Amino acid sequence: MDEKKIGQFIAKLRKERNMTQEDLANTLYIDRSVVSKWERGVYIPKHEALVSLSKLFDVSISEILLGEVKTKKNKDQLNEIPITIIKESNKKIRKVVVLSGIMILTLSLIFFISYFINNYNSIKVYTLSGESENFAIYDGVIVSSREKVYILLGNIEILNNSEINKVKLYYNKDGVEHIIYSDEKYLRLTINVFKSETSIFNYKDFNYIKNNLKLEITYDSNKTEIISLHSYKDFTNDNFYAKPNINNLEVEEAKIKNTVPKYFIENFELDKKHEMYYLDSDKDGEKIREEYYYNANLYVVKKIKDNKTYKFEYVYPNDIFFHRADDVVERYALAENICTSDSCDMEAINHFIDDYINKIDFEKVE
Repeated sequence: MDEKKIGQFIAKLRKERNMTQEDLANTLYIDRSVVSKWERGVYIPKHEALVSLSKLFDVSISEILLGEVKTKKNKDQLNEIPITIIKESNKKIRKVVVLSGIMILTLSLIFFISYFINNYNSIKVYTLSGESENFAIYDGVIVSSREKVYILLGNIEILNNSEINKVKLYYNKDGVEHIIYSDEKYLRLTINVFKSETSIFNYKDFNYIKNNLKLEITYDSNKTEIISLHSYKDFTNDNFYAKPNINNLEVEEAKIKNTVPKYFIENFELDKKHEMYYLDSDKDGEKIREEYYYNANLYVVKKIKDNKTYKFEYVYPNDIFFHRADDVVERYALAENICTSDSCDMEAINHFIDDYINKIDFEKVE
């Protein structure tokens, strides 16, 4: 429809009746500026106004919308006016629907992008382990998100006959000791750390803290020993989609291989039930059993000869050796070249290092 032509027609009908824009506005109970906009073709009168104009000027609504009175020539055009109105109404509806769809799609996209940014790679699981002269932890877990951090230390392995009286989990920063947990009784310690003003620690410091955790153990009434805890990433939610369950076994094996030194993958058998690689062999009448526990980074060699058992343990990356024979436990720190127990059979330990440790590149994985 031609808005200007409609406006000129309304102005013509008004003038034929000697009416001013003010007169027409008062008759229709509207503002004069509305009449001015009609006649200038700014917009077309609404349905109620069209009915009033039709009665006032004694013309049909179709004639107003065509912008001229009915003649033989324009009869067909007048008949098409209702169809034109319907088509234009449908166009407006489609336009509203399209704009609404675009708006919904945009809002949904913003929501999913925001959700992705806030949740992708936001949950991480770390294994936690550590050893000292008389105690060891191999089955600890840290679960972190942007809202909470859970620390499960697991069981403490007591390497002698000591009795634990108290444990304290803490970290040092800028010369200040920050205690996360301290209690006289130790079960399986679970700590829920909230991200708030009263948090035990701020989430932005999490990476520093998890790499500097220490566990102080008080035992046999007045003795103390400190374990430096080491964390290794085991899982993070960085997949764009969930993988089918049928591939879970393959995914788990791939995760294991990505954290295990190549030597064990190529030469040992995998025992997923006990979370280890193993190899059995015989040498000069000596039965040898080698085991690598990939979740604890623990390499164990057991030797049986003449009904006597000798056991060597190596913890990576701590570079700590344990030599067990005849109920005697020897502990040797390779990095510091220090025997931290009462005594060490250095000949046996050096043989173990030469025969086993030196042939393995613990940093090289698949």
